[in-house]
Amino acid sequence: MTAAPCAVSIVLSTRNNAARLAVTLGGFRHLGSPPSGAWEIIAVDNGSTDATAQVLAAAAGQLPLRAVSCPTAGLSAARNAGIAAAKGRLLIFTDDDVTVPSDWLATYTAAYRAHGRACFYGGPITSQYEGAPVADDLLPYAPNSVKGLDWGPASRFLEEKEWFVGANWACDAGLVVEAGGFDQRFGLGQPHGPIVGEENLLMDTLKARGIRGLYLPAAGIGHWVPSWKTGPSHILERWEHSLTVRTWREPSPQWKTVFGVPRWHYRELLAAGAGLVVATLAGRRRIEHIVRFRRACGVARGHRLKAKGLGSDVRAG
Repeated sequence: MTAAPCAVSIVLSTRNNAARLAVTLGGFRHLGSPPSGAWEIIAVDNGSTDATAQVLAAAAGQLPLRAVSCPTAGLSAARNAGIAAAKGRLLIFTDDDVTVPSDWLATYTAAYRAHGRACFYGGPITSQYEGAPVADDLLPYAPNSVKGLDWGPASRFLEEKEWFVGANWACDAGLVVEAGGFDQRFGLGQPHGPIVGEENLLMDTLKARGIRGLYLPAAGIGHWVPSWKTGPSHILERWEHSLTVRTWREPSPQWKTVFGVPRWHYRELLAAGAGLVVATLAGRRRIEHIVRFRRACGVARGHRLKAKGLGSDVRAG
């Protein structure tokens, strides 16, 4: 008997997060199968040294799961390995620390049947905090992967400066491949460059090709947020790196530079650094001092990326 063609591949990357991975995969056992055919989970192990292999082996006996090993460091590399291994026409990207409703697959496949390759798709994120939620003064800088995402109860197309969270979006497999996959110079776990930006870059490539992002309010998931991700260190690091990517992508005049950074920007670096030091020594340091210094550092790093000749239209992977 010929096996049914695979309609959907859930692409999930993991590294040294065995306990949460087990919870996530346990929740997948309650997923309803899509009406359009078989489905699979492609679980990419990105160099784990904990019990991840055992968790995946156990889950493979209960789920349509295939484990893939990706020794190349970085979330983007792992996701690209998952894309290469996937057999489904529709790829759904998620993380190893989520909870999904039973109709999650059905919601995505219904949208895909209606719109096909004309759109990529995504849904809300509800943060499930291990401890206290993000403090009010940090909320403006927190990524949606930490503070959550909710654009309301109505389905709509994305605006230019809107992107889905990497833990909950989907796209036709052929479109992802044609767009070049995830840029491996960006993303968590790679040894050099910004730790953010790879998802937005891919979605922007899709948008530039005329593919519209379609928000699906019924495709919401929960996303586990450990306590260490709600503090200023993690939030401002990610915000700083987002400024790096933004600066790298924006066109800039032919300023005179030193080590790739415009000479005028060194004044801001010095002023921001001095302000932070003085405020700290005086016991008056506030979030505004840290934010100003982080902003200056992020912008400087973006200019240095430009100086290396990495054009914003160049992709790796």
